[in-house]
Amino acid sequence: VVHSYLANFVIVASAKYPANTLRELIDAGKSKPGTINWATPGIGSAPHLVLAWLQATSGAEFTNVLYKEVSQSWTDIQSGQADVTINPPGPVVQAMKAGRVKPLAYSG
Repeated sequence: VVHSYLANFVIVASAKYPANTLRELIDAGKSKPGTINWATPGIGSAPHLVLAWLQATSGAEFTNVLYKEVSQSWTDIQSGQADVTINPPGPVVQAMKAGRVKPLAYSG
């Protein structure tokens, strides 16, 4: 189950966050290290692993904001309380159509 989750995901930002592409997000993570809040449900979760990989390969630095509940992190992304996370495509499409989030990258 984890493998298929990792294979199909969207790096998604709050609609309020200024980056519109993954490159812009990485550039911001390099120029303003630690100022971008990346929501994860915990160390070792798929969102955390993607965050760690992206930081290690790009040189950008993000702040890992831990949530006890995935639903709360998703609520905070849609409301602009958190900046970025990853999610399966299904929920992202609905929130994107409603203008609450914007996709930055897709893997699948």
